[in-house]
Amino acid sequence: MDGIGDFMIEANLVMPVTGLTRKDVNDKRAFGIPATKIANESGYHGLANMILFGYVLKKTNMLSLELVNKGVEKVVPAKKAHLLPKNIEAIMLGYNYEG
Repeated sequence: MDGIGDFMIEANLVMPVTGLTRKDVNDKRAFGIPATKIANESGYHGLANMILFGYVLKKTNMLSLELVNKGVEKVVPAKKAHLLPKNIEAIMLGYNYEG
């Protein structure tokens, strides 16, 4: 795995399949988050991608949460506006993950 910089993984899916160990992950500055498990246990089924996105935001500081929230509000169509709060909450779950 030489030459790989920082990267994010869905820890519960990628590590068992690839054989990566916690040491491998720590040595390569890979950041793992059990996004699917968090989603299922928190009632955010189907939103593991948003949880992972929140985690990426936290680790990279590439966008502000304010900008992300505005962006999510713009891309969620009016007929699906009821999904907006859950998506933003899922992003925050990932952003606040400390595991």
